[in-house]
Order: sequence, then structure tokens, then C-alpha cells
Amino acid sequence: QQHASPKDKDATPVTATGYAYSGGGREIVRVDVSVDGGRTWDQATLLDQKQAHYDDETDRQKGNIVARGRRDFAWKRWRYDGLLLGGDASPAEVVVKATDNAYNTQPERHDGIYNVRGNLATAWHRVAIERNGRKDAVLHGCGFDKECKK
Repeated sequence: QQHASPKDKDATPVTATGYAYSGGGREIVRVDVSVDGGRTWDQATLLDQKQAHYDDETDRQKGNIVARGRRDFAWKRWRYDGLLLGGDASPAEVVVKATDNAYNTQPERHDGIYNVRGNLATAWHRVAIERNGRKDAVLHGCGFDKECKK
């Protein structure tokens, strides 16, 4: 599968924005976006590079009792500008996954991590795009595969 280029007459511009978070105080260091259902990936631009974090040495100097290591407790915003291949009426799927500074990456599916409450069960986020022949489109987002309408 090829990536679309600005020269592709059937390519549709797409902008995707969002935020990512990793538990355990780990910073998000990368967000990848696919505009072809996960076959090929591009890197999104991370925003808010100066993020609040806690450093043990600073906390020790202040007399605080803390665990060892640096901890990041903030959402990381991201933005992606790209092109969708295909004609104006063809469906598409935008997929997003995040990676933290321990190189933990979201799994493709919830199998094996899903629990009854859905806590900490995050897999690739998928958004179906139904193009309507115009320059706009209808977006369908879902948190879990079982909620996605096919």
C-alpha cells in the first residue's frame, strides 16, 4: 500500500487530533496514525513537549518522600495532517496507537486485556470514515471493537 501524495488527484486531506496517556507515570513519546486501517503508519506531531513531571532529586531536596525515578502524569496532545487515498465515495478507517517512554505500545485488539469494567483496556483507536462524494465526510468513532458498527 502506498501513502498518498499531494499529487494524487483522488486523495482527500485529513487532519486528526487527540491526546494520549500512559499509566504508571510514563511519558508518551510517540503517536502513530494510519489512514488505511493499520496497513501503513505515519508519525503524528506531539504537542505540549514541555510536560509537567516529577523528579525524585528535586522532591528529596524539598523533604518529600517519593519513589525512585522520573514520573510523568499528563495527557500528551498530538496532531496529524495527511491524505486519504481513494475516491470521494470510498470508505476509510483512521487508526491511532501510542507508545510510552518504556516502549510499551497499545495492542491492536482488546483480547487479553479487556476486563468487565474496561479499566486500563486500551487498544488501537479506530475511526471509520464514510465519504459522501463531497469534501466532507461522516466520522464514526468507537472505544471498543464491539461498539463499532461495520
